[in-house]
Amino acid sequence: MSEEAGNRILLFGGTTEGRRMAQSLARRGFRVTVCVASETGAEYLSRIPGLEIKVGRKDAGQMLRILQDLQKQQEQQEQQKQQGQQQNKQKQQEQQNLQKQQVYCIDATHPYAVEATRMIRTACDQAGVPCWRLLRQQISGEEMKQLVFSRMEQFWKSGSHKTEHKDPLEVPVSLSDSVRLRYCDSAKEACQMLMETGSRSGPILITTGAKEAACFTPLLECFTPLLSSDMPSGAVPEVYIRILPSADSIRLCRDAGFPEDHILTGTGPFSVEENVRVLRKLRIRSMVTKDGGIEGGYPEKLAAAALCKAEVIVIRRPREEGLTEEEILKLL
Repeated sequence: MSEEAGNRILLFGGTTEGRRMAQSLARRGFRVTVCVASETGAEYLSRIPGLEIKVGRKDAGQMLRILQDLQKQQEQQEQQKQQGQQQNKQKQQEQQNLQKQQVYCIDATHPYAVEATRMIRTACDQAGVPCWRLLRQQISGEEMKQLVFSRMEQFWKSGSHKTEHKDPLEVPVSLSDSVRLRYCDSAKEACQMLMETGSRSGPILITTGAKEAACFTPLLECFTPLLSSDMPSGAVPEVYIRILPSADSIRLCRDAGFPEDHILTGTGPFSVEENVRVLRKLRIRSMVTKDGGIEGGYPEKLAAAALCKAEVIVIRRPREEGLTEEEILKLL
């Protein structure tokens, strides 16, 4: 349906697939309100004309109020149409056949944002608004292996491996011989795995986001730095975290105990070159990540880890049900 039917869409998520969905909706003439958690997400969306953008994390109550406001706007628009148009009986019948409820919600939050998805569902149920979950593409393990190895080959052919770093890079003969993967179901479990490994892990890079920073506080408190034996007690642990460059994200990491110079900021998804640069500079031996898929730069992380001979602890993606972008557009 087009804007003529008064459709309004509330979309949650500044993810790659969320931005793509917002652009598709705007091009089709829908009135789209997008809620994003950070200014970074808003910056990308601001390049798409015709969107109303709301910044900041929302609880279920705030989500409900936004939906109710959109419903009121919808009702006012329908009333104006009815008052401003002189229609014959046939057109009046067509008008009556149009659905009165034309506010929809699309949940395009991160696959790991389970709590946000739960609150969105709760708010939509209370408002009586249809809600669809936009799925991020997920490919098979074998397809991912081939994709990662392809990323490594592209990196090598580009000449990016030719640096002045003292340790030369090598392209593994096969992916099965190169990427050391361990899996877990949560950030807390990943932290426990690293604590059990102890100092043998070497320098660690956390790439799971600022919201999980506090889960790694126990690791910061127990990790033994792999530095010279005469390093004074209380030395800074070699545990780094990479997050979005926002004040809230940095604050969460500080509160979790990460030293200022161990908090890396940047906006992903990152290329193989960018990941390799960080892993080599910090001598990272273990990296913790989520399976963010192609949109989240997951293949590039695995490729960089393989090239730098670092193990990867992967937090499994939660199971979810939903629809593709094409399927959602057909329903509107």
